[in-house]
Amino acid sequence: LMQYENEHYQSIRPCGFSSWPTLDPIYHPTEHLLEGSSEDDEQIDLADLISAENSPGFFIGYHAYPYYPDFIVQDPIYLAESDSLGPNNYLGYLKDLKAHYQDIPLIIAEFGVPSSWGSGHLSPSGMHHGGISEEEQGAYNIRMFDNIESSGCAGGVQFSLIDEWFKQTWITNPYSDKQYRYLWHNLTSPEQSFGILAYAPPPETFTETGAYPDSSITSIQVHSDYTFFRVRVHMKTAQYTEDTLWVAFDTYESNLGESVLPNGRSIGVAPDTLRAEFVLQIPMKGDLAQLYVLPSYDVFGIKKLERLDTVVSTSSDAGLWNPVKWQTSYFYNSIQYIGELNISTSEDPYQFLNAVTLFNDSVEIRIPWTLINFPAPTVGRAMHYESHMDGPDLVIDRKDTLSDGIAVSILLQDEIYQTGKYQWSPWDYEKIVNEPPIERKKQSFHHMKQMLPQFNSPPIGLADTFRLTTGSILEPGPEAGLLQNDFDIDGNEMQVRLPFGSSTEHGQLFLHPDGSFLYDPDPGFLGDDFFMYYLEDGAESSTLVPVHLHVGYPLSAEDELSSVSSSIFPNPGKDRFCISIPEPFQEASLRVLDMLGKEILFLPLEEASTWVDIQNTKQGIYLFILSIDQNLDQHRIIMQ
Repeated sequence: LMQYENEHYQSIRPCGFSSWPTLDPIYHPTEHLLEGSSEDDEQIDLADLISAENSPGFFIGYHAYPYYPDFIVQDPIYLAESDSLGPNNYLGYLKDLKAHYQDIPLIIAEFGVPSSWGSGHLSPSGMHHGGISEEEQGAYNIRMFDNIESSGCAGGVQFSLIDEWFKQTWITNPYSDKQYRYLWHNLTSPEQSFGILAYAPPPETFTETGAYPDSSITSIQVHSDYTFFRVRVHMKTAQYTEDTLWVAFDTYESNLGESVLPNGRSIGVAPDTLRAEFVLQIPMKGDLAQLYVLPSYDVFGIKKLERLDTVVSTSSDAGLWNPVKWQTSYFYNSIQYIGELNISTSEDPYQFLNAVTLFNDSVEIRIPWTLINFPAPTVGRAMHYESHMDGPDLVIDRKDTLSDGIAVSILLQDEIYQTGKYQWSPWDYEKIVNEPPIERKKQSFHHMKQMLPQFNSPPIGLADTFRLTTGSILEPGPEAGLLQNDFDIDGNEMQVRLPFGSSTEHGQLFLHPDGSFLYDPDPGFLGDDFFMYYLEDGAESSTLVPVHLHVGYPLSAEDELSSVSSSIFPNPGKDRFCISIPEPFQEASLRVLDMLGKEILFLPLEEASTWVDIQNTKQGIYLFILSIDQNLDQHRIIMQ
């Protein structure tokens, strides 16, 4: 592709190569202490890619995150690094990587943290692979932007704009069915929640599954959506601030599950009573609720589900429960207590990580499907894994089962409330198209929008050339004025400013902030005039931008219709350039100006193809202006 562009367009541009820390050229001793780790087995040094003569050069990109691989969070040199917000191993790694690529532009082509409930990796800096709020996500993204800048890198690309439901994550793969993954948002999966735009399920009506007139709890309602299983318990919450609300979930097969809650109280009030696979303990004046799981149904420590094991619900009356937790590293045995769920009040009812919200007249509970072992809620399939060995071969008997619905049992004080089974209709791609999720700006979006201006880049102005005939006035409007080819990479509004003491030498100039201007050349003047301007975007200013004004004789009709196209090769280049004029001409010349408008070279041209030597120039952008039989052709050339 580069060769094609060079041959057909006589233009080449900087090229980038991308890698990731696993293949970086740095030796990481802590990784070699881990038996079975292959994260530092191979190295690729992108600095070995050598630019060819007259190449524009190249930059290097790395997808680098603050929590992975393990050497980024374990190397003592990285751990000793800090920024204004505290310990920062990520900054340590970036400095080490940049030190290796000292003379090459280094872009962090992917970085970010996800606002998921689950975490796949932990970091001493707090910038984990999930398990953080939307507010923290925004603050950490800005922190990483600052780390990228302070470590000397050339820039960064924050990942990502939107949440991606189709993504897999190693820590949730054993508990999700890849066939249906794209149809629901697994909020516990870090890889699905990197976006600063989320997609919330459309609001729907709750279904009443239990009514208890004149009781402490008057009714129980439930609802299922693309993200949560929800329960709404109608009660006067202010009357029970000293109590604990126990909510048990029977997720499949009523004859399976535990009948005794963690507090020793039985929910078995009849021979055919509902049992439960999960139970949620809600202290009514606490900050955290605790989710428990039946031990035989606990997925803690399962790295790969295809193994000789059983993960099933069993019938039990022993009252044994495990707190729901995840193992986030098998090398360092780190644990996330993901079953510790946030409780909020009506003052902050839907803060992102909250699982329980206490209103004056109700308690609302929302549980991500993965936390109650539903690998495919789209079709109502609950986990039920059984396998056996047939000689040397592992045979998987079943991975899941079709749930007959979810029933809820609630204990408040000494009263037990039970509901019937709630079954929901399966959903598919067509349902999502007809009832699409609602796009929502996360809190991270608003935080980043507020903070990103601190990383403002100055506007970029490009040289301009205008022509007019003697005796006329040049007055381009805003659309055809100085701003037409200028840009601001941050999208800020730009205004044109004239430097103090700068104006045209051979006429009057009136310049406006919107880029429009009026130029009235002196009577009888023929030739070239110049002026300089700069741009402001409200925060920074551009470098000075030259404007070339050519005042000539009126053209004949024949000249007006003719066009002259020239080419200059190579671009970028160094010292030597080929000027090509494909059409016959009578008179031609070349002027080379630097970006301050200073003339570097003037050369008459006699041949259709002329090699020009330009020595002792600094690197940068230069203006090559060709005057060809009353026509002007302008090129911006990068000199290396």
